[in-house]
Amino acid sequence: MIKYLLRILAISLISIQAYASVNGNSDILPVELENYCIAQHGQVTELTAIIDTHSGNIKGLSKKFCRLQSDGNVAYVGLDTLSPTPNLAATYTLKIAVDMNKPLPKYPYDNPSANVCSKLHGTEIVFAAYGGGFSGKEGETDICLFGDGSSISSWSMLYAASGIRPDIKNAIRAEPLDIDIPQIQ
Repeated sequence: MIKYLLRILAISLISIQAYASVNGNSDILPVELENYCIAQHGQVTELTAIIDTHSGNIKGLSKKFCRLQSDGNVAYVGLDTLSPTPNLAATYTLKIAVDMNKPLPKYPYDNPSANVCSKLHGTEIVFAAYGGGFSGKEGETDICLFGDGSSISSWSMLYAASGIRPDIKNAIRAEPLDIDIPQIQ
């Protein structure tokens, strides 16, 4: 009986840690983040990760994002990234230097934004973007997920860092973390 209770306790602690890593360590309530997204002229949307397996695609983690649209271009920013709590996605979006007139990293992926995500120690995950996507049609979007649970579309991060999408940087409230920023180009 004691072993059974200890297993339940261990599973509960792991679940709490997993929830904290996915939802950030912020004390701010999710509804406050949703309201902030709307105040930034964004739309709260839930995206589901698509995991490619040998047997086909399966649905994975679902996460809430702020869908920001400007001049027909759509950007997805994780709600946790919009928190006032410092986080990696906000830090990199605010601090990396990108010149879109210079070549972006071409290795190891075909997608340069995925290479930047990898260079920043993020993990590129494809999310199903129902009702949106960069093409404006139902499709998929690339999300760079960092170890602290914060996330942003990889291309959105690059567009914000290069000055093409200042609305993304303007929506970020967190002060950047005091960390070294790798050279991107």
